Amino acid sequence: MAKLADKADIYGKVQEIGRLFYLSSIELFGVVFDIKPAMAEANTGVYDASTPDRLKRLGELCSDLGLKMAFSRRKYIINSPRGIFQEIGLDDPREGNLIIGIAKDQKVALSAVAHYHWKMLHSRYGRSFGKLMGYPDCCLDFGDYLNNNDGNQDNFGFRNPAVESLKRSKKIAWQLNVFVLSLIPHFPCSLDCRPSRKYVDDILGALRDTAPGFVFEAEDKLKNCAALYWSCADRILLRGSFKNNDFLDAEIDYHQPEIQMVSDTFYQQNDDSYLKELREIREKIGKGNRLLMTPEYFEISNDGKSLLKEKKNHPYVPVLIKSSPVKESRHKNGPK
Repeated sequence: MAKLADKADIYGKVQEIGRLFYLSSIELFGVVFDIKPAMAEANTGVYDASTPDRLKRLGELCSDLGLKMAFSRRKYIINSPRGIFQEIGLDDPREGNLIIGIAKDQKVALSAVAHYHWKMLHSRYGRSFGKLMGYPDCCLDFGDYLNNNDGNQDNFGFRNPAVESLKRSKKIAWQLNVFVLSLIPHFPCSLDCRPSRKYVDDILGALRDTAPGFVFEAEDKLKNCAALYWSCADRILLRGSFKNNDFLDAEIDYHQPEIQMVSDTFYQQNDDSYLKELREIREKIGKGNRLLMTPEYFEISNDGKSLLKEKKNHPYVPVLIKSSPVKESRHKNGPK
């Protein structure tokens, strides 16, 4: 447990860590409250002249929270949604990111950095990295599938694991509606995975008294928003009257779309034609009020007038998704 007695103080320090190196505050809370043993991330922001001072501050904050941190001695170029990383030296003039690991034990933090490095260069280390992070065994098996060692062209693998989870799911539990908001650090083997749901319940329980506003907003989005989804970097959240016959045929009469399309800044290399397509869809979504999704195409319209009809290269990209109706259960209190 963290050294600090004041949960508000814990929350503030975790948020500051997140801002320093773009680390997931949710995953950090998981480590602080012993919901998971460690975390590691490579998308930590460009290494520059300010990085040493930020690393020093990171060490101070981790110490306050009873945590240990470690970081790589090399930079990594985050190339694209394809998940290709390139390792370069710290003195290389090209922009790159550090790998940062955080745990309650220094050896585990160091191991987290090493395993992240190994898994990006050799997929066979993915399972040992997941074990170190505390991922469920069923989801580690799913990770082996995502490696796509047999070259299945219909397997998006780590390029779009949310779609692969969807293809294995009969329903979407609201806790695992990763198309709208992901509160888990791993790829769930299905969107109704019991251990993954428990992880989300534990995280929300830990934050219920400390950050009630965040918990309320997260649960509201997960339960009530539909998502037009391409990847973790590109999605549009929609509220309104949703009709879904199955995952490949859906429609929604929507209002006030929340657009989250960040491929142009999230990745260091981008497909210009893809970004151009996203900009056009963003514009038409803002002018429309109805979205129809089929396996062959999707269409944006306003009061029956078609604004954009886009042919799809794959039935699942993009998809229009909303969580399945579920029976509410009472929440347990978070950690004392």
